[in-house]
Amino acid sequence: MDTLPPELKQRICSHLKPKDLKSFRLTSTDYAAAASCYLLPRIFLLNHPDSFQEVRDIVNHPELSQQVTTLVIDVCRLKQYPRYDHWARGFAAPSPASTGNQGSVEARAITTGDIDARSERILRREKNLEQWKSYQIQTHAQVKKSTEKLMLECIALAFQKCPKLRNLIIDFEPEVREGWELLENNRISSGLIEKRNHFYQDIFSSPATRRSFDHIRFDLWDILKPVDDVNRALESLTVLEDRYRPGTQGWTLPTTSIFRNLKHLRGSCWSPGFLTSIVACAPKLESLGIIDYHHYHHSMAFALRDLLEKTSSKSLRACSLMCISDGDAIARFVLRQSGTLQSLTLGPMSMLSPSSTMWTSLAARLKGQLPHLKRLELIDLTKPLGFDPTTGFPHPVEFLTTDDILQDHEHELQTEPMELENGLWEDYELRFFPQWTRALRIKMRKDGNTE
Repeated sequence: MDTLPPELKQRICSHLKPKDLKSFRLTSTDYAAAASCYLLPRIFLLNHPDSFQEVRDIVNHPELSQQVTTLVIDVCRLKQYPRYDHWARGFAAPSPASTGNQGSVEARAITTGDIDARSERILRREKNLEQWKSYQIQTHAQVKKSTEKLMLECIALAFQKCPKLRNLIIDFEPEVREGWELLENNRISSGLIEKRNHFYQDIFSSPATRRSFDHIRFDLWDILKPVDDVNRALESLTVLEDRYRPGTQGWTLPTTSIFRNLKHLRGSCWSPGFLTSIVACAPKLESLGIIDYHHYHHSMAFALRDLLEKTSSKSLRACSLMCISDGDAIARFVLRQSGTLQSLTLGPMSMLSPSSTMWTSLAARLKGQLPHLKRLELIDLTKPLGFDPTTGFPHPVEFLTTDDILQDHEHELQTEPMELENGLWEDYELRFFPQWTRALRIKMRKDGNTE
């Protein structure tokens, strides 16, 4: 392989994931040069001084900066625990575990005389106190305005120095939910979780989880403005956070051209003004994904209804709506996109005050009207659990199945894993298009990858 021309070596590297490239580039200097073009397409910015420095080092590097395509911004900060005992309940190193009938490690130590149990407890508490003090230093630093300013400066520097940076993810990492087993098993790792565990390893006894963090309230335009300052056009935008502040123009965005080439939009719990103003400025939008993590979030429902009623994209190919909305609005929106729509996902709580009549009407209106549809996913579209007198147990009743819509469909749906386009990442796409998860599981079983 060493005799291959540089172009083929780069082609090989283009098919490898970043974690594989890191080891592959060590095989020779030639492959190190070839891999450098693909090694860091996605970088992470956390509210941590070491992360600030890491981003600066990458974007100021003459080669690495040229390959960055995606910036993930973690808009969270450590929760504040002024009292040690409150912090210790969740984060202090536990006492030696119990070992069944033999008693605790400390009890056995007292019996055998192998360890001074009291000294061990004192050392453990001293270590916990050191971690708590480090935790306090970090939390106090994160709430300062100067820290927020440094974070925004890093965002601006990234867009100034990285000419291919056109994909932005603003994230407060949600809990791993049911159905995300691939994430839990690290077959598809969450890059943000890995980064958090790396930067906060000195103050956590176990990997950082959501309970460790709180939200940063921010002005969304403060994050998007650096894109506008360099006249960059985003190709994908994901916002998984609803705790932003209204900007100088309230809940709408100022006039901007940064969405003129936007192809992919993902979000959860958007404010009404932000969501509609972005879509209105995105004539090339190809895929839309919306999730409401807070069920019965009615402000989100009205925002989505407003969006569905006013939006008609000429190029929308994929749509995922996993949030509450109006059934008639969903039907009208989908039918307006029937000329291009290839993938449709409807998730739990997709309707306000759902009824079987609503779902029947939706199915009747969509049946046979989506000629280009290749993927259809209906997730947990059921009534609230009701008592079943025949079994004595609660029993969900489906409002709608795929057969109700596909009854007159002319061709079979696709079941193979979806091909991810540039700027889209598995650990985020799985949330919006879960059918990708099932197809990937099937493929892994066929390939014999069941570990």
